[in-house]
This record gives sequence, C-alpha cells and structure tokens, in this order.
Amino acid sequence: MHQSPEFKPLSMPVPSAPASDDTLLSDILAFVDTFPADSEQLLNENNDTSNAKPGIELLDDDGNSAAVTPQSKEERKREANRLKDRNKYLRKKERIPKLQAEVQQLTKILEDYERGQALQKQQGGTSLALQNEKEQQLINLSQEKNELLVENAQLRKQFHRATALATNLQQMLNNEHKLYLANSSYFLVLKPLTPLDCRRELRRSLDVIMPSYGVVKSMNRAREICGWNEKRLTERSDFHNWKSKLIRGKSARFVFNQTWEVFLDPFRTEKLFAPIMNVRCRLVQRVDDDNVLFCYDHAASRVLSEKTDIPSASTMALVTRVFTGTGHLIITRGLRRGSVEVQDLLRSGATDRRREIWLETLTWYVSLIDSA
Repeated sequence: MHQSPEFKPLSMPVPSAPASDDTLLSDILAFVDTFPADSEQLLNENNDTSNAKPGIELLDDDGNSAAVTPQSKEERKREANRLKDRNKYLRKKERIPKLQAEVQQLTKILEDYERGQALQKQQGGTSLALQNEKEQQLINLSQEKNELLVENAQLRKQFHRATALATNLQQMLNNEHKLYLANSSYFLVLKPLTPLDCRRELRRSLDVIMPSYGVVKSMNRAREICGWNEKRLTERSDFHNWKSKLIRGKSARFVFNQTWEVFLDPFRTEKLFAPIMNVRCRLVQRVDDDNVLFCYDHAASRVLSEKTDIPSASTMALVTRVFTGTGHLIITRGLRRGSVEVQDLLRSGATDRRREIWLETLTWYVSLIDSA
C-alpha cells in the first residue's frame, strides 16, 4: 500500500530498561487514556498542523529561519488533558509502595495462619477426640438431668396425692372412731332396759320434778353467773339448785336440739363437769330415739363418808327427752340398783377393788317457749 509522505505511521518508544509488569501495565493504561479514540481525528489534526501558516520565524543553530505556529484551542485542550492524566498516573504510582507493603503484611499473616492451621491439625487429633468425649458426656448428663427432673415432678405429684389421701383417710378414721365411741358400748348388757322401764322411770322423775316448780317460787336468788340466774334451797334432805337463762334470737326447738346433741355425745358431756371430778362418760345402751343409758365414772372422795382404796363412783344414768305443750325437757335420772344388769368389759374383777355404788341423781333441763 502506498503511503503519503506527509503521513507517517505512529510508533511507541520501547523502554530499554527492564520494568515490572505492574509499572508497564500502568504506563500502557496511561497512554491509552491519552490516546484519541478516533484515529481519523489524529490524522486531521496532523494535517491541519502541517498546513498552518507560519506566524513566528525562529533561527536554527545554522542560522536558518524556522517557522513556529501557535497552538490551537484543541491542541491546548489535549495538552491539558495529557498533563492531567500524567499527574493522576504519578499519584497512583506513589501509592504502589504502600500497597505493596500492605500486600506483604497480609501475605505474612496468611502464612502464619496457614502454619497455625497445619500445626493445629497435627496436634488436634487427640484433643478433638477428648473434646468430643466431653461433649458426649455433657449431653448424657443433660439427658439424665432432664429424666431426673421429670421423675422428681412425678414423685412430687404422687407424694402430694398420697398426702391428700392419707389426710382424708385419717379424717375418716377419726370420724369413724368418734362415731364408734358415741354409739358403741363398753358393757355387756345382761338385763337391758325396755321402753316400758323408761316410761316407768320417767313417771318417777316427773313426780319429783313437778312439785319442784312450786318450790322455785319460794327459793331465794343466790347469784348470777354469765347470765344464769341461780337459786338454791335446802329442804330436809333435798338440795334444790335452780338456774335459768333467757335466750333471745333463737327458738326453743333450736336450743333444745343443740342441747340434746351435747347430752348424746360422751366427750361433750364430760366437759359439763368440773375437771376435779375426773368424769368419764361411756355409752351403755341405746334404748330408742328418746332414751339412752350412760355410765358416769367420777371421783367419790367428797361423796363417800368412808374413803375407799380407789375413791371413785359409777352412776347408771338414763337420759330421756320429753316434749310438752309449753317446751321441752331433758331428764338425767340415776337408776336404782337392780334396774339394769351389765358387765363392764374394761374392768377386771380380780384386780379392781372398787366398790359398786348406785347414785339416784336427778337432773333435768327445761326449754320453755316464751309466749311474748
């Protein structure tokens, strides 16, 4: 191909000194940044420069004149861009040693890390097995702990259930024992009482009670204790003690039922006596709903004129309730000898030297209806 004499091929100066790859690559990139993208533009610019008219003449060393033309606006712009790119290249070139030092430092750290990893792999065979064994032991201990916690919760639940059942059973046994003591008999009844005998004793008791109401009018008031008006009278060999109390807000039927429950319970009946008497009440026979036979054992040192080796006395008392037109009566009547024949199962005849005593005591409780 024929080339015009005013257009010469472009050429790059090749550096004679050896350079690194990074430096050479940076130079090439800088050159590419400054090289125009369009080669026709470069040719046109060269053509315009060659056809430009000389404005200033300069003399060479030989004395010949040389024409120097002023640069155009595009040339100045290209020159400024070239200088700007060169400055940018120089700034990047100045950062190369610093980046190389950082690369060396990171490379050293990486080598140390790889060396440590290799050493750990060499020495971590036994330690890894030991660590796995410890981890397995911890897992086993955790499982055993959870099983023990579950078992503890189950045992605690069973314990509370058993405690509740034991409490209920104990309460049932106590109630059954109280019911047994209230309805059981410690005596073998050889000659039991009959309803006819109870009515006969009731007539005897009423024959004594009715005249006493007339005596009450002539009795002097002795004192008042806790709302109870007490009157006393001694007539020949009879000692009369009368107590009365007015209860408001409660019916006569309610007061009577509550009092009857007290007389039917041996434990509550014992509390009606003074502690010095050492009273023990025991059920002998339940005749019917209105008649119950009890045995009262109490100290007899103040009753007997002649003291015995074991100063105690027993009273067979028939407790009877009576309904009248004006109220209710509860009568406690001491039976005469021979009225009933019993054998005390708690008393041994060979060792017990107590003398048998029958006291014909009479006590009654009256609950009257207030007509007002």
